[in-house]
Amino acid sequence: MRHVLYRHRYRLMIGFPIVALIASAIGFSQSRDMLTFVPAERFLEVGATTSVTVMVQSSVPINVVGGSVVMPPEIAITSFSTNNSIVDLWTAEPQVGTVSQVDFSGGIIALGGFTGTGELFSFVIEARETGTAELLLEDPQILAHDGAGTSVFERSVPLTLVIREAGTPSPDLTNSNSVTIADLGILTTRLFTPYDTRYDLNGDGRVSTADLLVLMRHMRY
Repeated sequence: MRHVLYRHRYRLMIGFPIVALIASAIGFSQSRDMLTFVPAERFLEVGATTSVTVMVQSSVPINVVGGSVVMPPEIAITSFSTNNSIVDLWTAEPQVGTVSQVDFSGGIIALGGFTGTGELFSFVIEARETGTAELLLEDPQILAHDGAGTSVFERSVPLTLVIREAGTPSPDLTNSNSVTIADLGILTTRLFTPYDTRYDLNGDGRVSTADLLVLMRHMRY
């Protein structure tokens, strides 16, 4: 047995990390009771606005949700909407204010609670400063509709917005809310075509490898 392990030691050294990564990825993707942000657009220019929806996903009937949206200084919330919310009764309805944290808490009084994916509320933000702005959900709460208020919360997913100078093109060339190899492929082909301002990401009057570097810096978001 020892000789077998020694003979295959390199395969084991490579294989174990891969298996661990796959296992962690599977566990992450199977989280079913969570709060998430769903943005209309993640790559913004200064002065632009976009809407963000806070969603809940539950695998069992729930009747109470809550938490706090923590906002960075690079953005400002200009309005809220609960028109499409699954929440029937708010104990702390989200409102526009000057603070960097917005608390929310509410209940679902429908018979049987709520199961599945639903909207809690949405809000409109304005980009104020260049940089990356991360929105967080703190003290998240999802309680089961079981008569005991059992917590079924598993995780929350933060949202990173990327804010650029006004008047400069977005690196998200595919409008997919992420910068991927597909965007890199599009920009690469533009190195050999007539100048187009949509692909001049650094605003230097030409499309070059410098723009590729700008795009690649955004591939981590």
